[in-house]
Amino acid sequence: MHLRSRYSVKTLILVGFIVLVSLILIEALFNLAGNSLDDKANDLIYKYAFENNQAPKPSKQVVFLSINDNTYDYLKSNQLDRKFLAKSLNLLSEFEPNAIMYDLIFAKPSNRAADSMFAEAIEAAGNVCLPAGFSVSTDKVTGIERDGEYFKRLESEFRFFPKEIGEGKPYYAGRGLVQDDQFAAATATSGHITAVAEGDGVYRTYPMLLKLDSGYIPTSTLAMFCKMNDVEPDSIIVEWGKQILIRANEDNKLLEDVIIPIDIHGLTYIPYAVKWQKDDRKQEMEMRNFNLRAENPELTAQMQNYYEGSVVFIGDVSTGISDSGPNTLEDAVPLVVIHAAIMNALVTNSFYSQFGSLSLILMIAAVVLILTILSLYKKSLYFYIFYGLVMVLALPFTYYLVVDRVIFPMVTFQLNVSVSFLLLLVTVQYTGAKEQSFIKSAFSRYLSPSVVDRLIDNPENLTLGGEERELTVLFSDIEGFTTISERMKPADLVKLLNEYFTKMTGVITANGGIIDKFIGDAIMAEFGAPLPMERHAVAAVRSALQMQNNCDELNKIWKERGYPKIGTRVGINTGPVILGNMGSDQVFDYTVLGDTVNLASRLEGAGKLYGINIMISESVLKQIDDPAIVTRQLDILKVKGKDFSVGVYEVISEKNQNLYAGYYDEYSAALHKYLERDFETAGKLFAKCLELKPGDPASVEFIERVNHYIKNPPSEDWDGSFKMTTK
Repeated sequence: MHLRSRYSVKTLILVGFIVLVSLILIEALFNLAGNSLDDKANDLIYKYAFENNQAPKPSKQVVFLSINDNTYDYLKSNQLDRKFLAKSLNLLSEFEPNAIMYDLIFAKPSNRAADSMFAEAIEAAGNVCLPAGFSVSTDKVTGIERDGEYFKRLESEFRFFPKEIGEGKPYYAGRGLVQDDQFAAATATSGHITAVAEGDGVYRTYPMLLKLDSGYIPTSTLAMFCKMNDVEPDSIIVEWGKQILIRANEDNKLLEDVIIPIDIHGLTYIPYAVKWQKDDRKQEMEMRNFNLRAENPELTAQMQNYYEGSVVFIGDVSTGISDSGPNTLEDAVPLVVIHAAIMNALVTNSFYSQFGSLSLILMIAAVVLILTILSLYKKSLYFYIFYGLVMVLALPFTYYLVVDRVIFPMVTFQLNVSVSFLLLLVTVQYTGAKEQSFIKSAFSRYLSPSVVDRLIDNPENLTLGGEERELTVLFSDIEGFTTISERMKPADLVKLLNEYFTKMTGVITANGGIIDKFIGDAIMAEFGAPLPMERHAVAAVRSALQMQNNCDELNKIWKERGYPKIGTRVGINTGPVILGNMGSDQVFDYTVLGDTVNLASRLEGAGKLYGINIMISESVLKQIDDPAIVTRQLDILKVKGKDFSVGVYEVISEKNQNLYAGYYDEYSAALHKYLERDFETAGKLFAKCLELKPGDPASVEFIERVNHYIKNPPSEDWDGSFKMTTK
């Protein structure tokens, strides 16, 4: 695979780095994971796992004893008869359950005798947990009324003072609804039953601890769990943002450490093990039904087997209760299910942990890094495939983690990946468009806009191949460049060349030509390619004349800078060439090949021999139909490596026409005598040319030839041509 351009690669790496750092900072500072979208996605995945038996299994130790519509029908009242409750509790205690929790708050006294019977039953059982409900706040609450037996025991017995690691942001307990004094005095332990719903009303997490003064009110299930396992509350370790650790040791009944993952607020994910609507136990173990069974001697063994060693949750699940709401599995359930789910997780050690923030950041960073790397390649297919795979595989990955008891913020992950992908994609598109614009701008300096547009609109033209066509080739060179380069500082030389090439390129493209290549200080250009062009020879000659004028203007500027004066020689030839994109599959140039090109190059070099600036071939002369272009014949040449001869001509600038008008007339007459073999007359005329234009290299050259031919006359088939021995 091939990389994009250096500019695109640098830009994409920079954008990838910025995106990566930004996402890391945002996740680290704001912890966006666990938003409502994540919650809804995880609800669906948890339900799917539950339906496929991959959720926590319900423990036989956790059972219900329900108060429902049948119970109230039996009591013929909408109030619970505490005498009836006392009877049920005494019957239940006979089956030796491990613990009993009421998801009920008996805040006010009723019938004195009934209350006394119920309080005595609670105290006799010795393992009953009567909870309290508190308002909660993220800010410390003051001025709370704390009168009564419950608050007395709360401050002396029920609160936990765990060892804390790190700094948390627990919920603070506010105003409370607590048990009446006689029941508060009788209960074995207590805790809160305050459930905190998410923004959408769903009960997904539960606060394990509520802050009160210097201690914490545990959830009733945790208080009851510690009580029944002889766990000293002060031995509990709370590591905020990570876990609550209850260690197994010789002083308690635990067989293994119990770990409850929590966030910085003390919230833990509620691992629901059953669907309330499909749990047959709630109907079979309705309180009135329970009393009847408990009093039936034939069912004693069955009841004993069911309740012995269990944790019994007694709650009001009758129609219309306010203590209900949606959870991750169902739309409406009594909240006693929450406490049962927490206890189920405690006895089975099956809590869910949240996917670590650091792990999430590293995972996002890895994906963004790979996306950035793939975006660097011209072939974008792998970039798209990888993104698609990440997005698709996020779902089974999240499911796998749920099965492994880990909650993964899938939507947050996908959003981060999608934002990164889109930003990189936009960058790819932007750099591509900018490069196209840059290429168009850059090549328009060397090609006509129509050619650039044609190549951009039809990139398939940039393939290997060629065609034969007649066009005009122009070569130009700087006179004495080697000497000039030795006299100038490199920086000044580069500046001079850039200014020179800019001027000359502008002339060529303005006249419809294209820059084929720069060869050191030389320029190779074509007129009539890649698109056909009328009067290409005239356009090339006009370009050559304008190049001379521009060179004069540059010399005036450079003189002020102390740069040396330069001159430009141009050779032009018209003829058939092979043109097209030539090279390898990876690297190729749009260029021309053929004898026409070689002759144009030779003519540019031959200009030095004659001391002229613009030399054209006879084929060019034949196509010049502009009377403003003045020419004169210089010679007939046979260039090195070729057997045929060609007439060569100088294109005379307006300035030289004015300076040397008489010279050109004498030169033409001298050349005419020379070609007629009248060498003596030719010699005299060339001598006169030297008088009119002192030091004229062309005249000097012909005088030498004339003297040679006077002594050594040429053969009969001599055509007047001169064979060049150098390029």
